[in-house]
Amino acid sequence: MAYFQKYRAFFFFFLLVFLCNLLFLYWLTSYIIVVKPMIMASLIGFYISTAKFQSNTFLLGLIAALLGDIFLLFPGDSFFGLGLGTFLIMQLLYCIEFYKNLLITPQRLFFRAVPPFLAAGLFLGLTWQNLGAWQGAIAVYAIAISTMAALALLRNANQVASTTVAVGSLMFMMSDLLLAFTKFITPWPGSSVLVMSTYMAAQFLIVFGISQASSNPGGK
Repeated sequence: MAYFQKYRAFFFFFLLVFLCNLLFLYWLTSYIIVVKPMIMASLIGFYISTAKFQSNTFLLGLIAALLGDIFLLFPGDSFFGLGLGTFLIMQLLYCIEFYKNLLITPQRLFFRAVPPFLAAGLFLGLTWQNLGAWQGAIAVYAIAISTMAALALLRNANQVASTTVAVGSLMFMMSDLLLAFTKFITPWPGSSVLVMSTYMAAQFLIVFGISQASSNPGGK
């Protein structure tokens, strides 16, 4: 809580970015090209300015996410493929970062690492026939994001920060599964808001937790 209080000004700024992105999904849509890149740009600035011991691997992951956000601003399968590719790179870089602080026991493996893979497997089983030419790419991405979520759940870093990162990683996985479902199965009213809000919250929690763990090992 003290860490949050210390940077509450940034929290309110990010909340403004958050609300603008949701607003411009349906109203003043031309402005989305301005505010969507601000999601990761602001988080990159926050990480650089607050993390005491910065990780180049994690920073590159944040930059990959920024590029992915930009690619997904544009319609068409080519841009979707570019976005998918850059987010895959982000997932792999996040995996490398999360791998640094693991606590692995049989019980933790079963209750923390297995569920993300089961969720991804269930999703692929339900949507496989609808993925068409994207089957291979989506399968690889599902494995990558499941691994990222599993490693986040297995982290043994600072307790408060590791919980924040784990929750963020699960929200990220939820957001991407919802996005794939709406693209390949069927969208529903409000689905874009749910996908975008869970994505923004996920990135905020991951960056906030990693920065906190680096800057304040005590976790207070």
